[in-house]
Amino acid sequence: DFQSVKSQVVADLVDRLLEGVPRSLVPILEAAAALRWFNKELLRAVTQQEEVSLHYDELRRFPFIRPRVEGLALHDAIREIIDENLRLSDPDRHPLLHRRAAAYFAERIAPSSSEADKLTFEQLYHLTRADETMGLHLFQNTAEGIAQYSFYNRMRALMSDVATYVLRNEVYQLW
Repeated sequence: DFQSVKSQVVADLVDRLLEGVPRSLVPILEAAAALRWFNKELLRAVTQQEEVSLHYDELRRFPFIRPRVEGLALHDAIREIIDENLRLSDPDRHPLLHRRAAAYFAERIAPSSSEADKLTFEQLYHLTRADETMGLHLFQNTAEGIAQYSFYNRMRALMSDVATYVLRNEVYQLW
């Protein structure tokens, strides 16, 4: 039964990945792993640390970090493993990081902005990771708003994004 040893396997894998990583960088790396992409401003908001430039520069050198238009991103598999380890090993900090990220994106959403959908999808992702019930409510509100105005491409984009979420609650896996 893999579920009975999953937390130990994930922890061992993360320990191996973090060999040689300075201890001061681990919380920043965990915050970066909670995010689908990050830049200095987003890292500051999620970690609530004013000075992240040195850590950001160190992260850039990791072999599993990739550049993106928005900044940087951890390779998806590495990100998911580190984020899952944080969820299992620190169940209070994990949703806290995701709530901070959701708040960051919510503050930046301007309805008329060309970035509104992208920011809304990021907010939805992080809110769902922090609390699936709250994420489902935001999803419903977002989907209803899009459907009301018959924005089919936006609905398709929303559904494509949501299909990538890992949901814990079986009830929510149906949406």
